[in-house]
Amino acid sequence: MVAIRLLAIANLAYIHTESAFQQKISQQDSDQPRRLQLAQQLSELIHPPGNGESGIPRELQTLAISTLEALAKHKHKAAEVCTALSVNVNHGVLFYVVRKAVAELANDDDPADNFDEDDWREALFSLLITLPSSSPSARTGETMVAAGLLDILVEILTLRTSKAERNHPRVLNFLDNYVYNLRDAFQALINAKGLGAVADLTSYEVETSFVRVLNGDGMPEQYKTKA
Repeated sequence: MVAIRLLAIANLAYIHTESAFQQKISQQDSDQPRRLQLAQQLSELIHPPGNGESGIPRELQTLAISTLEALAKHKHKAAEVCTALSVNVNHGVLFYVVRKAVAELANDDDPADNFDEDDWREALFSLLITLPSSSPSARTGETMVAAGLLDILVEILTLRTSKAERNHPRVLNFLDNYVYNLRDAFQALINAKGLGAVADLTSYEVETSFVRVLNGDGMPEQYKTKA
């Protein structure tokens, strides 16, 4: 039931205009106490469980993250989403989830890793790209960079597990968006030794691709043309 409601809210956020969504959903939500507001409750779904508590299923977390992204696309809800996720501090909910993703990418022997895990990571990276553009006047992107987000993501580029390799393009796209659109992001990338990580990753991809071709792991002959 919770999953159905999350999908419904996300769908309404995408199909309604700013004013229509404000009238139908946001106004009533804003009248609630902060702890009962939608953005706050969604952040609780992805918040780390307390001692002795069981975590929320990964599939439900994915839907919660996707719904947060949908809400963040509305200017009047973006600030609430950022506040609920504590994007301005490196010990907030958002940074906890990002660090959790990095830790999981470093472990290639996790038998629980499946398509649900990939969907969860995809939703997380999509949210990270959306947040800076959701409220430019609030300088959300600069706040996230100052809190150390690039340092965490650069670490993914240094990982060589199969899970990390599947997510390298997404991380590079994220860094590309931040460096080109945010002031001081390039300097933050340099300070995080990001240029060295990108260079090492490029060298690794070239070398491993060459080895795979020599081992016959390239494109099968029947799919090649004579052109």
